[in-house]
Amino acid sequence: MATGSEPRYMITDAQREVLSSSTLAWSHSNEASNDFRSDSYTKPTLPMLEAIITTSLGDGDTEEDAATQSLEAYVADLVGHEAALLVASGTMGNQVAHQSALRMPPYSILADARAHFYNFECGGAAYLSGAQIKQVVPANGHHLTLGT
Repeated sequence: MATGSEPRYMITDAQREVLSSSTLAWSHSNEASNDFRSDSYTKPTLPMLEAIITTSLGDGDTEEDAATQSLEAYVADLVGHEAALLVASGTMGNQVAHQSALRMPPYSILADARAHFYNFECGGAAYLSGAQIKQVVPANGHHLTLGT
């Protein structure tokens, strides 16, 4: 976790004014998108963009980035695991999850027929994890459930 000794980067009022008055598509966003089909549908708010601009830029692979270490420690604690890993995209996260969960071949993954990773990433699961994806249409028309 962050100790509080890391430098804090703040966006200046002048920088905020430039962002707010610019023609950047995101600069006038007041609502974050909650569309979870894909990591590419993210619609950040101005405070989110400010966080991106002012974050530390150390190397996460060599544990030189305080923001990454703090986030990973927070998430690990939140879910009750000894560690967490920040990856650059949802696709990478899905592949890490497949590799972590699949123990012994042959591998099969059940996925909602509408799932992003089924429709746009299933080649990765087959190629990188040797897994075949079985598409399932939810019986209730909304979400997958276990049982009869």
